[in-house]
Amino acid sequence: MEIIEVIKKGFRIATKAIILVLVLFAFNVVCTFASMSFTTPEVGVPVTPAAVVLTIIFLLIRNFIIGGILGTIKDFVKEGVLKLKEFAKYGLKFYLRLVELFLIYVLLILIVAMIALLITTITIPFKNTVATVIYITGVSVVVGIGVYFIMLLIMSPYVLVVEDVKIIDSIKKSVSFVRNNLGGVIGLLVFFILIV
Repeated sequence: MEIIEVIKKGFRIATKAIILVLVLFAFNVVCTFASMSFTTPEVGVPVTPAAVVLTIIFLLIRNFIIGGILGTIKDFVKEGVLKLKEFAKYGLKFYLRLVELFLIYVLLILIVAMIALLITTITIPFKNTVATVIYITGVSVVVGIGVYFIMLLIMSPYVLVVEDVKIIDSIKKSVSFVRNNLGGVIGLLVFFILIV
């Protein structure tokens, strides 16, 4: 299926299941405004313990909402009927697996950040052109590899819910799907970045 067809089908489904789109939108708005109240105006990043706790709570709730939305949409695509009463059932059913998958994403990001920090720590003290080139190249390569691995995992939550599989199976299927459809996945990601 071409990227345009995927987008069109997605919009058709979203239009018919607008209540689920609104749930996700409302949740994101609440999260954004709540987190803004814990940021420092000078630097604009959360620094208080309350902000960290609030972020963790929102991320945990988000996994419940994502499980509910994906499970409800799965049924809607199969049966043609939107069963909102199944939302909570799916949210609970997939909650722990989605949290574990999220923790794998976080672990991957932390590994990339630690390697980039290590490269920075090793090269910055030299303060010469060679060290600067090594620093820029090293960090760019590490971040690029990290982005590629995250992109390979991007379909994991969808596979996990739609096929009701274990985390490792969802990761394997996501990696296979993304590798076989890399151009389409990148196009879809660019599209979503542009509309957000």
